[in-house]
Amino acid sequence: MASKVVLDRNRSALLVMQAAETHGPAVGEKLKALLGEAPDAAATIRALGDVIRRDAAAMVAADEAHDAEQAERVRPSVRRPGRVEADPEEPSPPLN
Repeated sequence: MASKVVLDRNRSALLVMQAAETHGPAVGEKLKALLGEAPDAAATIRALGDVIRRDAAAMVAADEAHDAEQAERVRPSVRRPGRVEADPEEPSPPLN
């Protein structure tokens, strides 16, 4: 599962991407009116939304891969070769 930071950043990225898709054409028209003949601003905004979507997906995938790698690791203090585990049935020695 992705970390909270990654989930929050992904949620923000998706909101920006959705805004680019929703408002891109209107922003493009206003930019064309302000700048006159210019490159297709709506297409540029949609392309930026696609970049944000791709980067957000890569961020989530990297975080999930990191979590999987961390889950495979075993702390050395937990499973050390030759380590003798205490018998839960045997009482602990006094702490004198």
